[in-house]
Amino acid sequence: MKDSFDREGFLASLSTAANNQEWERIISLLEGCPPEISSDGEAQFYLGLALLSSGRLTQGREVLAQLTRLDPPATQAREHLACKALLVLGVNALASGNTRESEQYLSQVLALAEGSSDPERCAAAIQAGHMLGQLREESGDKPGAQMAYLTAIEKAPHVGQPPVLERAAEAALFLAFSIDNDDVKRMQALSAALDMAMRSRTDKALDIARLATGAILPLAFTAHRHPIGKELQLSKEGKDDQESRAGWFAINFKLDEARYFFDQIRANNRYPKLMFYYISAFLSSARSVTFHIQKMLAYLPDAVTAKQRYEHLRDQLLSDPIAKYFIDRRDVSEKEGHPPVSFSLLKRHRNEQTQEDVWTQLAHLGPMHITARELDYAESSLLRGGEPIFPGQGVPVSIEPVWTWDDYPGGSKEVVKACEDYLERLSFFVAKLREAISSSQDSDRPKTT
Repeated sequence: MKDSFDREGFLASLSTAANNQEWERIISLLEGCPPEISSDGEAQFYLGLALLSSGRLTQGREVLAQLTRLDPPATQAREHLACKALLVLGVNALASGNTRESEQYLSQVLALAEGSSDPERCAAAIQAGHMLGQLREESGDKPGAQMAYLTAIEKAPHVGQPPVLERAAEAALFLAFSIDNDDVKRMQALSAALDMAMRSRTDKALDIARLATGAILPLAFTAHRHPIGKELQLSKEGKDDQESRAGWFAINFKLDEARYFFDQIRANNRYPKLMFYYISAFLSSARSVTFHIQKMLAYLPDAVTAKQRYEHLRDQLLSDPIAKYFIDRRDVSEKEGHPPVSFSLLKRHRNEQTQEDVWTQLAHLGPMHITARELDYAESSLLRGGEPIFPGQGVPVSIEPVWTWDDYPGGSKEVVKACEDYLERLSFFVAKLREAISSSQDSDRPKTT
């Protein structure tokens, strides 16, 4: 007698309930269905997911663990189920603070997805690679992190869901910022991030696209322009005016790059990861301005005098505790990781009687050393705070994130204002140096009558 039970329809109802996070409904549905259905692999996956999500962790893990046991010969469908179960177990282990166990589960997801072009298995691999890369990077295993990110990127052509593509784009972005001393590979990773972000087009993906675009432009300039030394070498053959202008253009271009990253720090203060990427880029870009200047000076007609004037102004700049602070920040960023930053979430409203702003602190963390948990805290606090709102009584209220460096010279200061201080000093230094070198060159030229 033919079984009239609609398996596909039943599994579809489980999937709908899972999408709506109706965990108790899933459990009750499976309790009342025939044994041959309740023991079905897909149904068991939804049961394990529901048990985990409703807080019955031990039971949920046991159910999902059964699905990960691949006794030969394992079918494609069974491997697919195991891949999904391992991903859920990996996410759950990470949420429970067990990073080592999470890494093991996520690594198994990547192993099962190797060589597969199945969209669902590739989607699982993208999520696993994205998470595993961050875990490995946090533990100091940069090569392992890069391999995980690469796996996520390689699977992206086989998926089409915007949220999954967003994860792949972010993995490519993380890969780009983990690459040292190889502008070509970094540009390739940034281009991949841009491509996947534009395929995704979620709000976060568009933020990633803007970040990738901003990071590609200066790399493209560096990769394709002539080195400053070659630009200015001809000045020794009598073309000093034209070539000096070329050198100063390159230096000002580098200064504009630092200004761009500063603008992005200010614009992305509600997106912690993006903001930290831009802080790192700003510190590196601002510091390299003086390196570019030193390269240029060697090719000026009167290199000795130019160098002396540079060193005099450089010493003045370094005597400024703020300039020294930023040089130290850059060294920490390059060699040790992101400098510690404190985070506060403030609520602002207007006192109707005094017409003054009143601030209330909603959340605080600091100084944070940029771990996954700290970032999650900051991001979740911002999500809870939301965008500016207007309560029922009509008094305007806004939620403002504030990021500060507590060890700043003279006392704690907001990161944006501190970067603005240094950018002003650096711009003044470049302008004064150009004025000093130009006046020296003018005085050395023979006077005509």
